[in-house]
This record gives sequence, C-alpha cells and structure tokens, in this order.
Amino acid sequence: MENKKLIDTHAHLLKEVYEEFDLNQIIKENLDKIEYIFNISWNLETSKKVIALNKEFPKLLPVIGIHPNDVEEIEVESTIKELEKLIIENKIYAIGEIGIDLYRSEEGTLKKQKLFLGKQLELGIKHNLPIVLHIRDAYEEVIEVLVKYPEAKLLVHSWNSNVETLEKFLNLPNEVYFGINGIVTFKNAKELNSSIKSIPLDKLVIETDSPWLTPSPNRSIKPNQPIYVKNVFEYLVLNLEIDENELSKILLKNSKEFFNLES
Repeated sequence: MENKKLIDTHAHLLKEVYEEFDLNQIIKENLDKIEYIFNISWNLETSKKVIALNKEFPKLLPVIGIHPNDVEEIEVESTIKELEKLIIENKIYAIGEIGIDLYRSEEGTLKKQKLFLGKQLELGIKHNLPIVLHIRDAYEEVIEVLVKYPEAKLLVHSWNSNVETLEKFLNLPNEVYFGINGIVTFKNAKELNSSIKSIPLDKLVIETDSPWLTPSPNRSIKPNQPIYVKNVFEYLVLNLEIDENELSKILLKNSKEFFNLES
C-alpha cells in the first residue's frame, strides 16, 4: 500500500511549532509521500499563515478558526468578522479547530468558549464549510452547543472516548465524522480502542495532529509528521480486521467527502 493513498486530515505545519526545523523541507518531504495534508490553525495569525502556505504548497490545505484555548483574551464580534473576511477572500476547506477545552482552560472560560463555538458553527453553516472540533474533557458541554446547530457538518478531531459517548454523537442529527490519530496506538488508550469498532466505517478518517502524538512504533521520534499517519492506518487495518486496500479507499473517500474536496 503506497503512502500516496493516505490523507492526513489534521496537522499543524507552522513555524510556531516546528521552530528548530526547516519547515519548508518538512512540508516538501511529507507532501511527496501523502496525498493531501490539512493544515490546521488556532487563531487569526495562524489562520493567515496556513492560507499563505497553501499558495506555496497547493496540497497543503488550509483550515481556519479560533481554538478554545485562545478565546479568553479576544473580542468576539471583531474576531468573527475578521475570520469571515478570510473565508470570503480565500479558498478555505473547513473551520477549525474549534470547540471546548476544560483540560487546559479554566471552568470560568466555559461561557466564552461556548459563545465562540456557536459563532463559528454559524459561520460554517452560512458558508457551507464543515467544522473540525477540538474537544478535551468537554464532550457533554460541546453536545449542549451542537444540538442548536443540526445543519453543521462535523469532524471530531482526536476522537478519544468510549462507546457511550460515541453513541451520543451518532444520535445527533448532524453528519458526524471521527478523526483517529496516534493516541489509538498508545497502551493506555483503552476507552478509545473499545469504541473504534463502533465508529461507522463511512465516518472514519485518520490524522496525526503533528507535531504532537507520534504513533507507536515511532512514538520516540519527535516531532511527529504527517507521514506517520501510515502507523495509524496500519494499526486500524490490524484492529478493525480489514483489507488495507479497502480501508485506504474508504478513508480517501471519507476525507474527500467531508472536506468537499471534489467540488
């Protein structure tokens, strides 16, 4: 199975997180081996940077949005207006990663995180863009917001929960996809591994979250890079007991359909 048939649906190929490395060289080497890489921003500054990188590397596809850990110090309406301006003026493939994080952000920011999430969900619906969700220690809180936006097309980035929580997402009226990354290969990922077989195959995509979460057996290698999405793929082939060519076709189809890549 050639790596060229794989898509990394979630990476952060930006100088801010590859400070000690030649970012352009990393991008070139990975795009030579991976079909497409979705380059995910986390604030307005990095949103502009992933757009600029796409102009230089057409298969490094921009996803823009305000991460929940970045909402506390910024004003809502002006930020949303600037984000919408970027959407109108550029080819954007999704809004993300957005959501709620109660692991790194304090409970006191929850109201503002929910407000930003709702505003960005509205942008996605308005501009017919799918949504890439960041959820950490906040699955119930995110669902409370999502029920108000049934039209939003969703990808739960870095899916890492149990079958019970999975069922809650599958029961939403939304079209929901699930991104599996290197966490699934970690020895302590018991809940995640209990749920992956319950994810509908037509709603499954893979990712790296580079430069973090390098999958086993390359876990000691830093930084993570999109090419290591192959390790996630190989793990799923083995644990879902599916032919690698069949899974490759399914994942390609799902990724392209979620991001409207063929349109």
